[in-house]
Amino acid sequence: GKKTTINYIVDYYRNKDFVIVLEGYSDSFESPYSPIAKAFYKLIEESKTHKRYKEIVLDIATELLRLTPILGQYADIIIKFYKHFGSHSRQEVKELSDIYYQIQSIIFKLLKKGNVVLIFHNIESYDFSSLSLISFIANIRNFNFNLIITFDDNALVLRTHSEKIKLKELEYELIHKNNFTSLTLKSFSLRQTKEFLTSQLENRSSLSDAEIIIIQEKCGGNPFFIEELITHLKQEGLLILNNEYYVLKQGYNINTIPDSIKKLIELKLYRLQNELREIIDVAAVIGYEFTYKPIVEVLKQDSMIILRRLNDLKNIHKLIIELKQKHKFTYRAIQEIVYEMLGPNLAKEYHLFIAKYIEVNPIEYDNEYALYYHYYNAGEIRKSLIHLNNSALEAKKRLSFEDEANRYKKMVDMLFLLGEPAREEIQQIKLLMSEALYNSGQFRKVVTVLDDITKCFNRKIQAETLLQIAKAKYLCEDYINPKEILTKLLKDFSKDLGEQDLVTVRLLLSTILYHLGEWDLGRKHFRKCFRIPSVLSHKETLCMVRKRINMFYIPELALPQLVKSINILNGTKQNHLYWEIYHNIGCNYLFLDNISKAEKIFNECSQYFRESGNYRLTYSLNNLSIIELIRNNLSKSLEYIEEIKSVSALDFNQISASCHEALIYIMKKETKKGIEILYKLISKIQGSSEIILKELICHNLGWAYMQVGHYEEALNYLIMSIPKRKHPWLEFKLAQKHRLLQQLSLKGVKIPENLNYHNNLELLKRSGRKDTWSFLKLDYQFSEIWFWE
Repeated sequence: GKKTTINYIVDYYRNKDFVIVLEGYSDSFESPYSPIAKAFYKLIEESKTHKRYKEIVLDIATELLRLTPILGQYADIIIKFYKHFGSHSRQEVKELSDIYYQIQSIIFKLLKKGNVVLIFHNIESYDFSSLSLISFIANIRNFNFNLIITFDDNALVLRTHSEKIKLKELEYELIHKNNFTSLTLKSFSLRQTKEFLTSQLENRSSLSDAEIIIIQEKCGGNPFFIEELITHLKQEGLLILNNEYYVLKQGYNINTIPDSIKKLIELKLYRLQNELREIIDVAAVIGYEFTYKPIVEVLKQDSMIILRRLNDLKNIHKLIIELKQKHKFTYRAIQEIVYEMLGPNLAKEYHLFIAKYIEVNPIEYDNEYALYYHYYNAGEIRKSLIHLNNSALEAKKRLSFEDEANRYKKMVDMLFLLGEPAREEIQQIKLLMSEALYNSGQFRKVVTVLDDITKCFNRKIQAETLLQIAKAKYLCEDYINPKEILTKLLKDFSKDLGEQDLVTVRLLLSTILYHLGEWDLGRKHFRKCFRIPSVLSHKETLCMVRKRINMFYIPELALPQLVKSINILNGTKQNHLYWEIYHNIGCNYLFLDNISKAEKIFNECSQYFRESGNYRLTYSLNNLSIIELIRNNLSKSLEYIEEIKSVSALDFNQISASCHEALIYIMKKETKKGIEILYKLISKIQGSSEIILKELICHNLGWAYMQVGHYEEALNYLIMSIPKRKHPWLEFKLAQKHRLLQQLSLKGVKIPENLNYHNNLELLKRSGRKDTWSFLKLDYQFSEIWFWE
């Protein structure tokens, strides 16, 4: 069985060295990230009794505290735990990229302490968010840890078509792309059942072959069922020791044993006394885990009586187990079967009692969602809607953006359940839902959610919807479609957009045009941003626009404007915008040949982004790697690049980092390896509308082929890399091309007559520009990551 197999694997690593186990499973009532939340919670529980675990948990304290928005009901427990060990101040992360970065950081720290085994049980019950998280963890490079995933193919019948496709895609990715070992666990054969029974009965079994055959048929070779059956028979006094060997009680008809786990649990429940059955019924309505106080209130009984009876359910009947401040069912199946046996009417009655109890006695965690859950199951749909809306607002403040989006989705589903809802009400909820999805980094989902409300009659809602779609598609690295949408917004909806939205439209459109090579038009839209009154009157908005100045202006003109912005924001150093602009100032110093000052700024920025748990760390690391590359300190540059590749969730950053990695291998005389990397990158961005990376990779591939004497290939790629867009550094790049083409000409390669950039070279020599070193001295090119959108 799965449980036996996993225990065997974990024991194998435990015997080799100290092992850290992170074990997670899904719970639909909780956060979409409940598997990872439960895994970290289990680690903390271990630390309360294990000294070495305590040291480990304290070492990852900062990362865990930043993740409290996605840890659901365990967040408060984690905060309380750390209060005993000092400060628990934290900068919480909610964006998907930051969440992934923190989880990866935790795994990396744990690996320094011992072997790490991550176990995710029954992923067929996970939602898309958790499946995406597993996919991310499976793709983490450069870390050697063990990942075990269990998957029940038979349970797929319960999922929707799109969920089945997602699960199958993940299964294919794990096995065929990430080289996971696939084990198919089947039911025990008769021989295996006999061996398993022998081990369960401590090698003291006197069961006959005929009795074992009946057990095999009844249990279907399910080891979990066999284990439960043995426990049941012992508890009922039907399997007894006789002369130190286990035998069935004389007169017991083995053919009467239950033929399913459900029937086995039902048998236990039917034999309970009424007063115990009442308690377990109410507990099943509360949930898999529960406290005794609501049971006291619902049944109107004394606390001590309830606690004593819970003790009987735990010690005698083995139906529940006791935790530190609550109880839970021994198995989830027990809670589900108890709830099912209640019947709808009694379940509704109990749900209503519990909802009213929570209204008077609010629970510590996610109170509004608990009220929604119980009122909904009590049949009070309208009342539950109010609490669900409140819980979505609460999720935005305390939990993750993903939780917020999920709750808005439930609201939409419930409104349709009640009948034909008001069109505008649905549209407003979908806009809130799309905003939450956008904030969580799920840009493709935004487009899906908003697609059916783009033709609504309310022009303001239509304009907001189109803007959200354009932003989401742009962050899916699609440029053509957002360009069309934003142009339409300016043409047809400019009066329906607020000033802040108008700034967003022009700024985003200018960025997209920059990427597409339409530099003149992009700069025109960028300059129009400064004519919008709110930009001039609102200092932070002004700084946000200025941040992108390097797209359209050379460093000598850009730097003073960025310095002005920093002075405006001075005193708000906990603001990401301050550090993004400060980083961009470092970029300008780098291109003005003040490397030491640039390095100081990038180090400060990387420290801030690292400490705040922000994936933007990769931008500062990128430029630190460039500095080491220029200094020819290749090993140090490669260290930065490896870190970028391990923490970045964005394709642009990953490709840029890989391109720099290829340059290092070429400079280390491992040219073949460098060319292989660049060639793969060309294939990866084929069909993309992104021009910047195409030019960069093609140029470096041309330069690399020159190193190995493949001059015709070099010429082809250099021609492909000639800029098709106007930008502040065009003269430098054309001059650089001219020098490489001259070198090819000396090697006997015929250069097309239209590729003569001699004038650009002469112009630069005469200008005496300070920043010409970056293009005139180097034959290769690197990615200048300047700004964030």
